[in-house]
Amino acid sequence: MHTASTLPLPRSDAALPVTWVMLGTFVVTFDFFAINVAVPTLRDALAADSAQLQWVVAAFGLMFGSGLIAGARLGDRHGAERVLGVGMGLFAAASLAAAAASGLAWLIAARAAQGAAAALIAPQVLALAGRMADPVRRRRAFVAYGAALGLGAALGPLIGCAILELDPLHLGWRAVFVPQVLLAAVGAVRMQPWCGAAGHGPALDLTSVVLLAASTMALVVPLIEGHRLQWPAWLLGLPVLAAAGLAIFWRRQRRLAWHHQGALIEPAVMQPRFVRALLTVLCFYGSNASCILIVSLWLRGVFELRPIAAAAVYTAMSIGFIATTFGARMSFERWGDKTLAFGAWALAAGQLLIAVQIRLNEPLWAMLPALLFTGCAFGVVMSPLVARAVGTVPVVKAGIAGGVVGSVQWLGNALGVAVIGSVYFVLAQHSATHAAVVSHAMLALLAVGVALLLPRWRGPATGDTAR
Repeated sequence: MHTASTLPLPRSDAALPVTWVMLGTFVVTFDFFAINVAVPTLRDALAADSAQLQWVVAAFGLMFGSGLIAGARLGDRHGAERVLGVGMGLFAAASLAAAAASGLAWLIAARAAQGAAAALIAPQVLALAGRMADPVRRRRAFVAYGAALGLGAALGPLIGCAILELDPLHLGWRAVFVPQVLLAAVGAVRMQPWCGAAGHGPALDLTSVVLLAASTMALVVPLIEGHRLQWPAWLLGLPVLAAAGLAIFWRRQRRLAWHHQGALIEPAVMQPRFVRALLTVLCFYGSNASCILIVSLWLRGVFELRPIAAAAVYTAMSIGFIATTFGARMSFERWGDKTLAFGAWALAAGQLLIAVQIRLNEPLWAMLPALLFTGCAFGVVMSPLVARAVGTVPVVKAGIAGGVVGSVQWLGNALGVAVIGSVYFVLAQHSATHAAVVSHAMLALLAVGVALLLPRWRGPATGDTAR
């Protein structure tokens, strides 16, 4: 018989401090942006072609985006604390596998595994923050979540460049994965997934998960591999298969929802206003990861900068991004949707200004204000846009809507890298300068798309809508 002193105690909010919970958000975001700036080094060290470099970045976002909702469902069924701890452990293992990769195929597979592990981490962080009983601690948790996102995105490029340049462990490009291994391993041990309480959600529909992942993969493969393979007929047929797969996926969600069998995406959430908000999020995040990738490529291709010098350039964007990320929420509460519109048009102007300065062969120091301005614009839009998109659905559907928005964010990152990265690499065969100019012009068009889409779904939130 167990005595009172040996009975397992349930864990409370205090058992998982905000700092440890938000570590998962930071390490995932840090990894994504740190690897983006390591692409030129990977190209030189591994003799990678353009398609392989794009897969190093896109594989992560693709697996993350397509698995995010499944991760949320697993957290509901098996307990958020358990799944978060397991996700952190898997992320540490996948990061270690990436650092130990003997070739590009292994590295790309490890990056995909990192994305799948990240899909287990991200939903649990929000779930644990949202269930905190104390309103003060709950608000503090969401503030910390935004801070973790901002710091991960800002420090990823800076620390990634510094590690590549200084190489303190003499590991070369592999060193860029070391912080993720250490942070995720510490987080996994601290979360103690073996002690967490189980959940009571519906079983995960694996068929839906596979359909969504396969369909998005079929959409991205032609974008990355088309130029390298000279567009064979079978490759041109993949988008048709992707459309068919998504149609089957959607039909299955409607059937599962009708029979109350735990649809991956509830059809009731996908109202026209929310769908238009998702298109806006897709456009914005299509320019997010791709911008960092393109900047890292032209810093090496046009200006021939070493990683440590590139880190100084990223500082300009990071300062702007961090400064406005923390102020954007207050601006949005005061001026509402005007903040988003201003930020989107400012982002388009910043991208065009960078393109013009590259075209005019301006010195790099003269471009720092434009990079700072663009970083500020990213920060103004990012956090309020996601909150506003989720706010188009009733409060009772906000949880699943947040999962869908998160999936679209990371799929947008993958698609942006696939499309704009492909354009850059094709044009860079003739002129890196021309490739950079065209790429930033495309990024500006995406920002214009965000600005034009915003009025199609903005509007006053009703009393039953999540703000």
